[in-house]
Amino acid sequence: MKILLSKNIKTTLTTSFMSSLIYACTMPFMIIYLAKHTPTGTAGIIVILNVAVSFLAGIIGGYLADNHQRKRILFVFQTLYAVGLLTIVFNLSGLLAHINWLVVGYFICEAAYNFYTPAYSAVVLDSTTRENRKKVYQYEYWIFNLSMAIGASIGGFAFKNYLLPLFIGAVIMQLIVTLFLQMNLRYENKIMDRKDTKVIRHLFSTYAKVAKDRRWLMFVVGMALYQAAEFTMGTYTGVRLSKEFDMIHLFNIAIDGVRMLSVLQVINTLMVVFLTFLLTRITAGLKEKYVVFFWTTYLCNRVWSDGNGK
Repeated sequence: MKILLSKNIKTTLTTSFMSSLIYACTMPFMIIYLAKHTPTGTAGIIVILNVAVSFLAGIIGGYLADNHQRKRILFVFQTLYAVGLLTIVFNLSGLLAHINWLVVGYFICEAAYNFYTPAYSAVVLDSTTRENRKKVYQYEYWIFNLSMAIGASIGGFAFKNYLLPLFIGAVIMQLIVTLFLQMNLRYENKIMDRKDTKVIRHLFSTYAKVAKDRRWLMFVVGMALYQAAEFTMGTYTGVRLSKEFDMIHLFNIAIDGVRMLSVLQVINTLMVVFLTFLLTRITAGLKEKYVVFFWTTYLCNRVWSDGNGK
């Protein structure tokens, strides 16, 4: 059975690919850059603060997505993401030379990304139907991993010698993606009625109502722990490789720690890209909760093994 995709779905999938590509070739390598140019303890504090800021931005972004026009939210925070990238460009070019400006740009990018992600997810959900929803999310997952592979390879090989051109290109692409989405997305959502005029109190009351759903709460906590483990593993691996990996040559190409991180990410992601639909077909007859339990258990085992040097 052929699955028909609307223009809105095609637009969101296209922008998802480009946005993830821009993120993958820039943000993960900022951790490595900061680890090289700041004391280890300072870099750790920056990472912790970034996680906290991103978490709060995600909560607020979800609230904004329910109470304002999502297309407008996407425009505002995708533009803010470009501003964050531009701040990093100014730092790398010497116009704003102090390292604090790079940290500010990094925080702006991470916060903006988490501000608009809930709105984007809601647009994808609203644009699908019951018949094509599962297939669309498979496509989105496949596209996300493909963009991560390409972004990791671009970022890893440009990091050492072409960092400034990389971020200049990222700024230009981010602005193009933002304009493309605004010009092609035909979408308007209904806004929830607000009885409480105080924003902060209304935000907490809204999440308090949702938190009464025990299954939803367990799912959110599980996903938070899963993503924390995945983020920690990626950050730890990247910083350690950049500092301890001895350079090797592969096909006359010098591979240092940063480039090896890219190679590993590309290999890992390509496996996901090529196996996504095969594993989906294999697990089609199984209950989703058993599949989720198996793969989260596998991830925890990987994190434990990496942490113990195995």
